[in-house]
Amino acid sequence: PEPTSKDGGMRFKNRYLHFTIVTAQGRELTATGGDIVRLIRQSIQGNFGDFGMGRLQQALSVKQYDSKTGKFILKTTRDGYRMAWAAVSFISSIDSKPVQIVCQKVSGRLDDIKS
Repeated sequence: PEPTSKDGGMRFKNRYLHFTIVTAQGRELTATGGDIVRLIRQSIQGNFGDFGMGRLQQALSVKQYDSKTGKFILKTTRDGYRMAWAAVSFISSIDSKPVQIVCQKVSGRLDDIKS
């Protein structure tokens, strides 16, 4: 049986993915966390269509983003984290600058990702 929340209802199981954006010559990005989510949603729609959007749109969010270091934490569903990871991997440019986005860690708890 699935674990329940304290109030007796079902709880949503999430995954947190820690990514690093690698830019050419260490350039700082001007993108915001909202821009990153928009790019990820565009990648999901382009690569996985309506099926991917339906599966991931509800719980997809950037929990933390640092434009100086290029690190961000993405929250998504447990069942769809591999699809979200793939969609992020397909992103090749941000603000017309070539980038490579590398996943550093995956966890079921935000506290574990931050450490």
